[in-house]
Amino acid sequence: MGDHGQFYVTEDIPRFFRNKALPNSNIILPNAFEAEHLSGISVTTVNEAAKAASLLLAKGPKTVIITGIIEGDQVGAVAADANGCWACLASAIAAPTYGAGDAFTSLFVCHYLKSNNLRKALGLAVNGIHKILSRTAKARTADLDLIAALPALDELAPLPVKQIGWF
Repeated sequence: MGDHGQFYVTEDIPRFFRNKALPNSNIILPNAFEAEHLSGISVTTVNEAAKAASLLLAKGPKTVIITGIIEGDQVGAVAADANGCWACLASAIAAPTYGAGDAFTSLFVCHYLKSNNLRKALGLAVNGIHKILSRTAKARTADLDLIAALPALDELAPLPVKQIGWF
């Protein structure tokens, strides 16, 4: 729907997601900006993302993953379901990030469908997007250097995932 403080869609789309799609979703993967809109609270830290995830779970989805969470010099995601809430962060990389949310979603869904393990899929997706951004920074391209990063995605290990709460 948007990022960096602005929506990229017409005004009826965020309202549709909040009022119609959210209550009928099994899983949602908003970025921090979108999570703020959907939850109604600020989402700038891991703890705020955990609180927003809890509020969003109460609105219908069974699983919530909030991406683009910045904590100091790290960036990552927070994931929550009925069993708890977890954060996975990696060192921030100065690289273009347009499309990173879509790439993260693809990585997460792929690993979640393979493992049926929320924490493992979170750790693998954060590591995967970190590899893609690292490759992009190295290549100094304006877009994600996905093709060059593909070999690094074959041998991923999950990054550490820290439990940050129970609901």
